[in-house]
Amino acid sequence: MHGDIFSTRGRLWAGPHDCDLVLLGQRTHVEGAAERAGRQFELFLCRYATGVARPYEEYALIKRAYCASETLSGHAQIVAAFDFDGTITTSDSLRDFVRNTVGNARLVSGIIRAAPWLVGRLIGTCDRGSAKAHFLSATLGGMTRHSLETAAQQYAANRLLKLIRPEMAVRVQEHRRRGHRLVLVSASPALYLEIWARSMGFEAVLATELEFRDDCFSGRLASPNCWGPEKARRLQQWFGSNPPPVLYVYGDSRGDKEILALADHGWLRAHGRMPAIDAWRGPTPQARST
Repeated sequence: MHGDIFSTRGRLWAGPHDCDLVLLGQRTHVEGAAERAGRQFELFLCRYATGVARPYEEYALIKRAYCASETLSGHAQIVAAFDFDGTITTSDSLRDFVRNTVGNARLVSGIIRAAPWLVGRLIGTCDRGSAKAHFLSATLGGMTRHSLETAAQQYAANRLLKLIRPEMAVRVQEHRRRGHRLVLVSASPALYLEIWARSMGFEAVLATELEFRDDCFSGRLASPNCWGPEKARRLQQWFGSNPPPVLYVYGDSRGDKEILALADHGWLRAHGRMPAIDAWRGPTPQARST
């Protein structure tokens, strides 16, 4: 069943370091696909850390080897990964959350104070994470954790619901109905995304974290801004050594390019219809517990 998993057609590697992966891949079907591909994935992570690996091409092939065996044994589940702003929502939720929390006056004041960094992001002299941190510091900086968590609860239960695209809510629930694992991957703060995601049945939220010091928002980010390559890194980290047999990815912008490159079925808003959802529902709860 696994003989053609690592085809030599369209080979993606070059150089002496690639021999290990190719040889491991050729032996996968002989020595146990799951175990061998799991070791292969560990090797890939080491190579990635030293800058040798080509992350997306090699990861895709390793995933195919591992998941071919896992699908047959019923241990793996299909995953659907969704971007949030612009994909699930009609507009940017971060600015809307800030406005809902501190009002228009402080929002405008914060934009003016953070203007050098916001403009710098547009012209390429400032990265997105720094611009976001300065904007959040100028608008929400100094607020207590309790105040922000309360604002997040109120926002997720009321205003945020008005931004959700009905057809995307239906799509999320269709994946959930089929037993697929749901993961939200967004550059917006996890602060309010986690509340909405839990209500929709998402298993995980991979988003930007805010830093708190002495129980107050410091105006800094506690994690890298979850955009572009960071989205792919966080998603692969979440998979660990157990990647899904099939990955659906939904996005709307170039910030989703890297996670779309990992997808078996990817969809970019305004670029055609959404893919058909695989009929396979994944293992039953009884099968997973055995």
